[in-house]
This record gives sequence, C-alpha cells and structure tokens, in this order.
Amino acid sequence: MRVVAIIQARMSSRRLPGKVLRDLAGKPVLEHVVGRLAACRLVDDIVVATSADSSDDPVYRYCTGASVDCFRGSLEDVLNRFVRAGREFRADWVVRMLADCPLVDPVVVDACVAGAVAGDYDCYGLDGDFPDGLDCTVYKLSALEKAAAEARLPSEREHVGPYIIGHPEIFRVGRLELFSGLGHHRWTLDEQADFDFLEALLPRLPAGFGVTDVLDVLRRNPGLAEMNAGIERNEGYRRSVEEESAAPPAGSGQALYQRALQLVPGGTQLLSKRPELFAPGEWPAYYSRGKGCRVWDLDGRELIDMSTMSVGAAVLGYADDDVDRAVHDAVSRGVATSLNCPEEIELAEALLERHPWFDRVRYARSGGEAMAMAVRIARASTGRDAVLFSGYHGWSDWYLAANLGDAAALDGQLMPGLDPAGVPRGLLGTAIPFSVGDAESLDRALDKAGGSIAALVVEPARAHDAPAEHLAMLRSFADAHNAVLVFDEITSGFRMCSGGIHRRYDVRPDIAVFAKSMANGYAMAVVVGVEAVMEAAQGTFISSTNWTERIGPVAALATLRKYESAGAAEHIIRMGERCKEIWRASAASAGLEITVSGLPSLASFAFVSKHPAAMATRFVSEMLDRGFLAFRQFKPSLAHTDDDLNRYAVATAEVFQVIARLEPPELLRGPVAHAGFHRLTPE
Repeated sequence: MRVVAIIQARMSSRRLPGKVLRDLAGKPVLEHVVGRLAACRLVDDIVVATSADSSDDPVYRYCTGASVDCFRGSLEDVLNRFVRAGREFRADWVVRMLADCPLVDPVVVDACVAGAVAGDYDCYGLDGDFPDGLDCTVYKLSALEKAAAEARLPSEREHVGPYIIGHPEIFRVGRLELFSGLGHHRWTLDEQADFDFLEALLPRLPAGFGVTDVLDVLRRNPGLAEMNAGIERNEGYRRSVEEESAAPPAGSGQALYQRALQLVPGGTQLLSKRPELFAPGEWPAYYSRGKGCRVWDLDGRELIDMSTMSVGAAVLGYADDDVDRAVHDAVSRGVATSLNCPEEIELAEALLERHPWFDRVRYARSGGEAMAMAVRIARASTGRDAVLFSGYHGWSDWYLAANLGDAAALDGQLMPGLDPAGVPRGLLGTAIPFSVGDAESLDRALDKAGGSIAALVVEPARAHDAPAEHLAMLRSFADAHNAVLVFDEITSGFRMCSGGIHRRYDVRPDIAVFAKSMANGYAMAVVVGVEAVMEAAQGTFISSTNWTERIGPVAALATLRKYESAGAAEHIIRMGERCKEIWRASAASAGLEITVSGLPSLASFAFVSKHPAAMATRFVSEMLDRGFLAFRQFKPSLAHTDDDLNRYAVATAEVFQVIARLEPPELLRGPVAHAGFHRLTPE
C-alpha cells in the first residue's frame, strides 16, 4: 500500500498572498512543511499540489529547485487536483496536508496513517480538541475519485473533504482523538498575526520538536499565544459555504459545467460549445440571457460576442425583436396540432422563389439530420451507396464511416479526431473524402468507390470564395457519373446572400441543405432540390413529429424578411472584412505573425508560432478580462456595430501586445484549449 502526502499549496491566498513561500525563521514556509513530513515513517512520497495558473509558477520553480515532486492542476477544483496528483504518483492512500501548517507533527501524521490502514477507512483524520495547524486527514484514493465524480457544490470541490464527510452512508469515516482541551491554540498561517506568532515561536523550539515541545514553550512564554488569539478557525471553508448560499441557484458557469460533466457525456450537447475548445476553466460555459451581440453569463457579467454568435446561427443577433414577435404570436396560436401548419408552404414558396432551379422542399430541425436526409434521398434516387465528399458534414453514420478504414481520413475536413465508434463496419468504403479543388484527388476517390457513386457532397465555400471553375467542374463530374450534387450550406447559407451562397457563383446543385442562420437560432433546417431527385423521398421512409411544428417555419420566414429588408448581407460582409483588418493591424503592431482566412462572414485567424494553441488560449482569457467573448473565429451578425468593432480593436491590440511579451509556461493561465474532437474523461 503506497502512501503519498500531498501538500496543497497556492500563492493566491486572500488574506496573506504568497504565504507558502514567505521566509519564516530563515526558510520558506513550504520548506518547513516538507521537512516535517520527511520525518514521517509511514509516508512513501511527498508531493506539492499547486495550480496551473501562472500565479503559482513560483511554487513550481521552488519545487524544481528543491527537488520536491510537484503536480499542477486546477486552481479552483482542488478535489480534482488531489485526485490527479494521487493517480500520477501511484497513491493508494493520500495524506492531505496544507502548506500553511509548518508545525505539523510527524508522529500525528503516522498515527493517522496507521489508523486509516488498520481500519480500512475511506477517510480517517485527527478529531477532537486539537490545535489549529496540526490538521491531518488520510483518504483512500478510490474514495477521492468517487467524490470527484459525484460532488456538485463549489465548496465540495474547492475543499477536499466536505463531500466525503457529508456522506457517511457512502464512505467509511474514522476519527482519531489524540488531544483534548487544546482547541484554543492556533498554529496555522492565515493572517499576519499568525506569521508574527510563528516567527517568534520557531526559534525557541528544539530540532525535531513535537506537540509537547510547542506546548512547553508556550507555557514558559504566555504572551506568545496572545499574538494571534481570537481568529476564527476554518474561516476559508466557512466563507466558501456562505458565498455559495448567497450565490444564484445555478452558480457560476464553470461550477455548473463541472456538474454537467457528471450528467452529460462530453459536457455539452454541441461539441462546438465545449469550454475546453476556448479556455478551459475560464470560458463562462452558460448564459443567463442574450440580446443583440451581447450575452450575460450566470454571474451577470456582460460580454460582447466577437466569437461565433451561437456557431453562426444568430445572423440577426440574439433575441431579435422582429423574429421573436413572430414566434411569440405563433406560440399563442399553438405550435402543434393534428393538422399541419400553413407556414411550411409559405416558407417552401419563399425558398423556391429565391432558388428557381429547385422544385421540392423537405424540412428537418437540425443540420445533421437534414444532411442525413439529403444523403438518404441521393442514395434512393440513384440506387447506389458510395458518397464522395469534401468538408465537414456532421455526426451521422454516413459521414463518420469515412474513418472506418482510415482513422485520420476526416482530419483534413475541418475537424480532426472524429472517432467512428458505433458506426457499423458494413459502411466501410461508402464515404470517401477528396481534397477541395483537386481534380486528381477526386478521380482517386472515384476509383476507391469502384467508379459508381450516389452523390458528391461539398461545402461550396467556407475558407474563401469558391473558384467558379472548381464548382463548375464538380457539376460536370456529377453529371458525367449520374451522381447527385449536394451543396451543404448549413454554415455558408443565409450569410452573404439571402439563401444559398451558391447563388453568387451561378452553379446549381441537385440538392442544397440549409440550417443554422435561416431561422436566427430557432430550430429549422431544410433540404431543397430538383424534382427528379427529391421525389425519391417518397420511396424511403423519412418522417418525424417535430418536423411539423410551427415555430421553425415562422422564425425562418421572419428571419428571411428581416435579413433582406435590413441589408444584412452587406452589413455582415463589411463587419467581417473590418475584423480581419483589426487582426492584421494588431498583429503587425505587436510583431506577431498570424494568418487570416475565411469568408468575411466566417472569418478566422491563427498564430504562426511554436505554441499556437497556448497563444490562442491566452487570447481568449485576456479578451474575457476585457469584456469580450472572443475566439480565433468571428461570425458577424446584423447586430454588430462600428462601435463594437472599435472597442474590439482596442482590446485586440492590447492583448496581442501581451501575448508577444510572453513565452511558455507564462502564456498559459490554465490548461491549453483543445483542438478538434477530444474525448473528455475525469481528470
């Protein structure tokens, strides 16, 4: 059984910042604690567990210089930090120790370890009337892991033991009472008065001192104990509980996200909204309300959204008055009955009016299911299985099947790391990627398909305007092989023009798929196409109750009217181009190298560096400090104004200057942002 003493240490103490490395009687406080624990007979290893926040870099540097094992984890989630440290250093039992207890007694620690192991307790600690500063609790690592998986309250995660102590029906908790009548003694370090007391006491103690020696010095020097008398015990935990009870019921976004991780596989319903993609531990995660291009987080903080505007869905801005008014009216008249809503015909006619080369419309409520419908219709129409594609097209089996034969086949299609787990092996070879604009790549994909394909599925434009000759080549290729040409416009549609962006290129697909922006955030998606292909939908079962509700079509019609009457396309293009110029100018001024790409409606930048992920993460963190939800992408909306861009320009210039001055590990204030799809597991 391996016993590891883990010392909880951070520099950001509220009452006495930097106390753990403060010089006390000739050496840092942390060195006192490590030295005392080194005298324990039953402790196999000593680890300092600090945070990954830059404020705790001095702790890490001290440990490195002193040859003391150090683990860095979450600043706020201390329970998680202990679990990860215990795992890394192969602990069976963990002795929780505080870096502000320089008088910890090795004899007491050994007694606690012996009692925990002998009684096979999940948690075993010093109890009774003992001096504050002798605190010692021993945990089974397995008990800490269970607590970390189930604890919900911030106070249960900021402190290691409350969840275990509070659930005796789950955990075996034992107590060791060694002292009585000594609870009035204060030998810990939280206040300046504590420091003054310890500074006066330690020179009077013999080498290898114990509790009896301390008590003997205090009897002979009665004035010492008066130096820090009257300070409340366990003030930190009490304050956490009080703040928790006074906070809004949902708590902060990050606290709520920790609960979500225990309830929702992956934490969020949409991969693109995972906090880990932006700034783990800092991204607010949840909103209380949104209006225009502003969102308010659960703590009431107002933030200008200069990121993805609900992953591109809020093309007019959040809670648009005109769209919401239409929806409220529809709700008041009933959103679903045994009959169909007439608005679905009105919307179909509006879509076909703007795309006169199409003849038929089918509805869904999300982009992923609409793409699955489009591919099903194409296969039904042609009687073939193979699909050639480029770009990103969602989560469906037909798409992820590309990774059955090559786990990295989709890595070049916008989002790397997509795992085909759960996709039937029988779909192997039915989805084959090719490179955009590469005729030879397309020919190779056709060869892999055996020369017979059902569909050619592409995003007509994303990172840049599509070359007209490339789209024309795709049209000719599809015709030559009697395949259905499908344009996935879930991302590009209703942004640079009303309807599909392919209207700008004079190339007509057989099917186009819209979602996201077409209803300004309300759930709506459509597959629109030519009669010869779309009529195949009658020969394959495609149906869903919620595809007949009223809100989606009503919202889409209101969005379409507002988009056109307000000149949204021109405004969005202008805002996007201006944002690109802000990035370029700010980078040049700071001496940073970046690349800027994307359509103005889907703009993005990337740092050219050995540490691009760390720099991008710091950008998000610094912009949050300045009141912006900002990312290396920007999807402008009608709600963004020149004043918003002016403020953003000032903040971006400042942040690029900060980033230019930093090198790892100073770049990161916490974990680095993820890229692409990562499976989230408890840490």
